[in-house]
Amino acid sequence: AFVNLDWTTTFTPHLLRKDVDLGLKEARELNVAMPVTAATREALQTHFGAAQSKDDPEAYLASDFSALLETVAKQAGITLKSENKTVPTGLETE
Repeated sequence: AFVNLDWTTTFTPHLLRKDVDLGLKEARELNVAMPVTAATREALQTHFGAAQSKDDPEAYLASDFSALLETVAKQAGITLKSENKTVPTGLETE
């Protein structure tokens, strides 16, 4: 959960980049402009570059794609802090 800066993997940046690339490829073949998607792809690529400053870049890139929030925050000069709150999963029965 974002509130706890929890990057437990549900979907990796590698898979996101692959899917975005597939969408952009289809758009090119159909001559459809997708400028927002192209810009998103560049922001995602920035995350791959930023991962190189981590102690273990590959492990970091194996975490959830939502860790991209850290990259965007760093570019904006913002330091994120975990709120250490209990967050329900939505799967609770009571």
